[in-house]
Amino acid sequence: MVRGRLAVGALLASVAVTSPALAAPKAPVDKFSVTASVRVEHQSNMSGVSESEAKLRGVSPADTTYAPGIGVTVNMPVGRQTFFLNGYAGYLYHDKNSIYDSERLTLDTGVRGRVAICDVVASANYQRALSSFEDIVLGPTVDNILEVKGARLLASCARRTGIGVTGSVAREVAENDHLLLRPQDYTLTTYMGGLTYSKPRLGTLTLFGQHQETEYDHRVPIAGQSDGYKSNAAGLTYERHLGARIDGSVTVSYTSVEGTGVSSPGVRTDFDGFTYQLTAAYRASQRLRFDGAFGRNVTPSNRFGNTYDVTTNYAVHANYELGSRISTSVGYSQNETDSTGGQIFAGNLTDSTVKIVSGSVLFKLNRRIGFSFDAAHEEREANNPRYTYDNTRVGVTASATY
Repeated sequence: MVRGRLAVGALLASVAVTSPALAAPKAPVDKFSVTASVRVEHQSNMSGVSESEAKLRGVSPADTTYAPGIGVTVNMPVGRQTFFLNGYAGYLYHDKNSIYDSERLTLDTGVRGRVAICDVVASANYQRALSSFEDIVLGPTVDNILEVKGARLLASCARRTGIGVTGSVAREVAENDHLLLRPQDYTLTTYMGGLTYSKPRLGTLTLFGQHQETEYDHRVPIAGQSDGYKSNAAGLTYERHLGARIDGSVTVSYTSVEGTGVSSPGVRTDFDGFTYQLTAAYRASQRLRFDGAFGRNVTPSNRFGNTYDVTTNYAVHANYELGSRISTSVGYSQNETDSTGGQIFAGNLTDSTVKIVSGSVLFKLNRRIGFSFDAAHEEREANNPRYTYDNTRVGVTASATY
């Protein structure tokens, strides 16, 4: 999505710290590459709200955007270790809603390698972009920039067969530049530890425990919001690779969340229930591949008036290569969000379901230059009709890699 809600990272962090596979170094693909790209996209309703609500905010629902950018990938072996860097810098221009013109920056860098019998990853990440319009539920049109910074250390110590240990620590800081959303600034700290058992023919099983603390430092207690929350989870992760055709992992855990600090009477701040993450990939042939994901997670909320979101996600995707130069894909995704732990303000967005059907065609002119054409239709049902909308987007991207 061009309006591009920044993935504040908690969902990825929660998956990362519970999956020992992420501590294992991957073989470098390119020692160094630079990709320059330009994307043009038109949306029938880019506002993230109903058309009537968009007009009240002074937003033109239909708009065309232009996004030039440059990406850099580095994988540099240094002895038994590998330095890696994946970065992107670009700018988003709007034809009609120029108030939302903004930069887009992402960076993920660090070192991965092996120390004795341990696979270790030490990394840092940074993201900066325009946050989603749905983060604003009160007041006039707001162009808010969301900045996320994080660091993590993951280690998995085990031999190819037998019992091992795994652990990680991660920290994430999110900051909004608009005064209205400053109370949503948070610091998320995650600790995970576990035991693993591996056998090449059976896969890897991990028994883990996880503790997270989320603090909202700029909140005023009289607003009725909790100062943050603590969560504890215990569960199992199972990973299996069946040759070159099937690859998958499943994590199931029981999660308990407790709000901290002051909150108004009657405001729900606690949560107890199962959370899970399932990913699978199946290569039916040399040309056809299927991917799927299904998960339920608790993540910090950047929506005004809320503390955390309980999100349930479904996604399926199929890719078919017509030849060495042309590939096609189709996909479907659904995201259900239940925002919890804050004062229910008038018109607050607390529950929503987003469904997206998409497709794309990629054409490679040669090994360096490529073009992609994609389209998607998105619909959202929400607790408030102001945030119920549908949107159709069509985009074209040209890229060159050196």
